[in-house]
Amino acid sequence: MKKQAYIVLMTAALLATIFTSTHAETATLIEANIPFNFVIGERALPGGKYTFALVQIGGSNAVKIQSVDGHITAFIPTRAARMKTSQSDPKLVFNHYIDHYFLSQIYGLEESTTQQLAKSRAEERLAKSATDRNNVFIAAHKQ
Repeated sequence: MKKQAYIVLMTAALLATIFTSTHAETATLIEANIPFNFVIGERALPGGKYTFALVQIGGSNAVKIQSVDGHITAFIPTRAARMKTSQSDPKLVFNHYIDHYFLSQIYGLEESTTQQLAKSRAEERLAKSATDRNNVFIAAHKQ
């Protein structure tokens, strides 16, 4: 009984820390309709309409991904990379292997940078064994 209470208390404290230390650095919010199931980090998400926002979690960049209906929310650490040329239109880039889509880059959350996501273990395995990989681009728009 004490162990369960401890776990509940620690989970509540962790969630409180995440929500109080998470805040939007910029008002930029983009939305995209993703027509296929996809993976971010280690989490599989169904296709649908999602919003994307750059946030800070504990001093590190992350992207908050939320379904438009609010039922799905995920946070994924990102790394900002400077773009060589100016990219005015927001878009999402997915690495596509056979029938799996992995979100890899998000354009449009910050001026002249792209947010890059690290490859998950599942994507690393597929990348080693897949004979063909291509990029799929999904147009997004600012809200």
